[in-house]
Amino acid sequence: MAEGRNLILKEKTADMLDYMRARLKNFPREERSGITPRIRAAGYEMLEIASDIGNGYYTATNLKAYDRRKNAMKAFMDYALRCGYITPHQHKTWGAMVDELGKINGGLIKALEARQAAQPRRR
Repeated sequence: MAEGRNLILKEKTADMLDYMRARLKNFPREERSGITPRIRAAGYEMLEIASDIGNGYYTATNLKAYDRRKNAMKAFMDYALRCGYITPHQHKTWGAMVDELGKINGGLIKALEARQAAQPRRR
């Protein structure tokens, strides 16, 4: 079951990136060297980590790294809304996508913890 969520995480991350890219095109010109590349980098890092997870590197380190990037994305989105770079509707839509990614990742973390708890400890 976790394997299917691995692939879903990658697909949903790519969907979020498509939405993100369209929003970034409307950011002001002065942000092309400010927040825009930071948001883009966070999104691409999320996709890279999701790809690693989907390709079998299903580790606590990767899952935690994905969660950190997701939290950064939420912070960037909140700031973009505060500055008026995105509308409240865009923030809500984009935020729902990121929240869904967080739920999938949270499920993967729980599955990994359950798998680790079921394995006998090595000495």
